[in-house]
Amino acid sequence: MNKQNTWTPKRSRRSWSCRRCAAVAGFTLIELLMVIAVIAILAALLLPTLARPREQARLLVCLNNVRQIGFALKMYMGENGNRFPNRNPFIESFLVTVGNATSPFATTPQQRLLDPYLKDTDAVLRCPVDHGVPFRATTKEGTNCFATFGTSYWDNTPYDHPEPWVREPARYIWLYEPPASGLTLLGIGTWYFHWHYAHRASTVPSADLSRDPRRFISPILFVDGHAAKQDFTRVIKSGIAHQSDPTPDWMWHQPQD
Repeated sequence: MNKQNTWTPKRSRRSWSCRRCAAVAGFTLIELLMVIAVIAILAALLLPTLARPREQARLLVCLNNVRQIGFALKMYMGENGNRFPNRNPFIESFLVTVGNATSPFATTPQQRLLDPYLKDTDAVLRCPVDHGVPFRATTKEGTNCFATFGTSYWDNTPYDHPEPWVREPARYIWLYEPPASGLTLLGIGTWYFHWHYAHRASTVPSADLSRDPRRFISPILFVDGHAAKQDFTRVIKSGIAHQSDPTPDWMWHQPQD
């Protein structure tokens, strides 16, 4: 029985081999789009994780700031009969425009109570994520709280009282950021703010509060001098009538006897 020999030209075998290698090494358009989609999904998952340490570092800066302010306030009180300041100790200037009404209350930096007690007052009174509050500032340049008021932090001092007047200094809020309380302008509206961990619009109107999934975080200085990060989300979403109610962690006002 004769074997039937088959013969393939060398050139044809080489062409078939090259085509096979190209098919193995290449990607179709669908495969390429799938790879791009997977990379995009992984990036979306990883970016918030990578950004979180940076956000935590900024929060630590603020906590360090309010601790330094606490030391400065204690030194001021020690030189003034152990009484709380009789006016806002943080504000350098106040000049805002709401509608057509302008209310100027200006002081010079030398009149700011804390300047003699802080090495670099401007740096200490500036939050690195100060996104401001929603009214048009006309003092200096910029729209954040520091540019408008000379400080990112808001005051809750029990003015001109002796220090022992505060019965629970470890709970009494002395200094805070706007996200802890929001802002109400009578006849205009109420707004709430995200500074720390805010990856999109930082201002939330009261009408959108129930749909906002983010947390309202603020560093807090307490009257005893310690600082802590607090989450005000639950009390803010409980309604404006209850936002100043005391909690196990803080109080805004001295309870009535």
